[in-house]
Amino acid sequence: MTDINLTLTEDEADIVLSALEEDRENYLESARAAFADGDKASGQAFGEAADRIKLVIEKVKPLLGDMDR
Repeated sequence: MTDINLTLTEDEADIVLSALEEDRENYLESARAAFADGDKASGQAFGEAADRIKLVIEKVKPLLGDMDR
C-alpha cells in the first residue's frame, strides 16, 4: 500500500474529521439495521467499514492538536 501525503489547514482537517465521524456513524447504523434484519454478512461488512474509518479518525485527530474538538 502506498502512503499519500496531504497538506491541509486546520479547518480543512476538521472538515475531514467531521465527515469521517459522520460516515462512521452511518456505517454503524447500517450495521445495526442489517443485524436486526438478520443479514449477518452485511452487518459484519458495515461494522468492518466503521472500524476502518475509526482507524483513519485516530490518525487525523492528533494532527489537530489543541483545537476544540
